[in-house]
Amino acid sequence: MDVHLDITELVTTLRRTGIQRVERELIRHWPGPAMLHPCWLDPGIGQLCLLPHAAFSLLADDVLPGGAEAETKFLAPLVARGRRLDPSGLRLLNAELFFDPARTTLYTHLALQGDNRIHWLVYDFLPWLYPQFFGSGSAGAGMGFLRALRHASDVAFISEQVRTDYRKRITRGQGRDGPVLPLGGDGLRIERQTFTAARTDFVWLGTIEPRKNASSLLRAFMRLWDEGTHACLIMIGCREAGAHEEGKLLHQLQHEKRFRHISEASSAVVRECLQHARALIFPSRHEGFGLPPIEALYAGIPVVVWRGLPALEGLSSAGQIRLDDTSPADIADAVRWLLDDINIRRMWADAATIMVPTWRDFARACAAWVQAR
Repeated sequence: MDVHLDITELVTTLRRTGIQRVERELIRHWPGPAMLHPCWLDPGIGQLCLLPHAAFSLLADDVLPGGAEAETKFLAPLVARGRRLDPSGLRLLNAELFFDPARTTLYTHLALQGDNRIHWLVYDFLPWLYPQFFGSGSAGAGMGFLRALRHASDVAFISEQVRTDYRKRITRGQGRDGPVLPLGGDGLRIERQTFTAARTDFVWLGTIEPRKNASSLLRAFMRLWDEGTHACLIMIGCREAGAHEEGKLLHQLQHEKRFRHISEASSAVVRECLQHARALIFPSRHEGFGLPPIEALYAGIPVVVWRGLPALEGLSSAGQIRLDDTSPADIADAVRWLLDDINIRRMWADAATIMVPTWRDFARACAAWVQAR
């Protein structure tokens, strides 16, 4: 029994974050016993094409000299060698979010053929449930995705919150049920950290956009700096086009010595920042999962998070300040508490006790789900 992984978005948008990161980790840790084969929707013929297995070897490479440009160069001839895949009797795994009408039509057609099994990993429904955070018309443009999803043979979710949204708000009790497959926290390959009083940096990791509450974090630290706090804030992540308020705040802080914004950062740079972090702050309230706090906790670093973050489902609260509200005042209060060495040492000791799922755990659970029947 072979499994075909659709990597259309990955081969056309070569990133190492977000959904593309999940795909790379799945490729890297796939346990078998079924063979996993790469395929993509060739827009020239409107059909799925099987790619050489060397594409997986390239995409699973942790650090490719030359970055995305080199990756594109080496991947292009492999994509060109793709050959049309027989669209019958497929066991197809989709782990991507897409709004391409040709792709939604193809998935619907494959599902309705009857002899294919379409396995669909669902990340979130944010564009439909919170359209105010996305471009105008994004929810409507994505309706084809939802219609195609309804025809999938099997569905799985990255968090219980996403599964609940699917059941109650997307399909209203009419959709298929499926397992929750939590994402892994060990993707940064960072060693377990230990506390020293020299750690004064607070780190943000993720795209800077309204739904992630970045403006509240910036305003919290502006308050703290007005009070004379010496703590530093490092924000790692690019600013999205719609983040207008955040852009104004970043401009105001461009000469603040206690602030640093890194728009594009390699895994090595992220690791270096976390190796000097006192805590990670992630006050986002609109996530399908919310990976950065899990990655920090895997390294033993305490976190400040919103209480309802889906990634926290099933985990103890050790090493965490879980906020009921994520206003600038609440975030500032949490930082003041963490600046006390007695408090922060206790938080680090607690963080060292927590067990976080790994990407190997995720891949094993995903493979078991896809091969279950």
